[in-house]
Amino acid sequence: MKQKELKKLKRELINQPIELSPKDIQKWKAESFEYVLSAIMPFSLLILRDKFGFGKVRLDRFQEAFMDLHDSVDKGYLTFSDMEDILNEETGVDVVRSKIV
Repeated sequence: MKQKELKKLKRELINQPIELSPKDIQKWKAESFEYVLSAIMPFSLLILRDKFGFGKVRLDRFQEAFMDLHDSVDKGYLTFSDMEDILNEETGVDVVRSKIV
């Protein structure tokens, strides 16, 4: 297949709607969240170590608490909006949202 034909086929495939079952959507959401979690944890641990002097014990406790909170979100006991509201109401902190480029 020639390069030109491949490009045309790719354009056609990209514009094709896909059908996802509720199970597929749930799987995609879980995989996406796990990916984000795996990216956030190293950021958080490095900041806690470098800026706040956390050592192994406190970093391990943070990871455990983080995963417990993740479990509560995963089970539907708590939402991201709930967490933002709690932080704002109890501390006056507004969660900064990143703009995805």
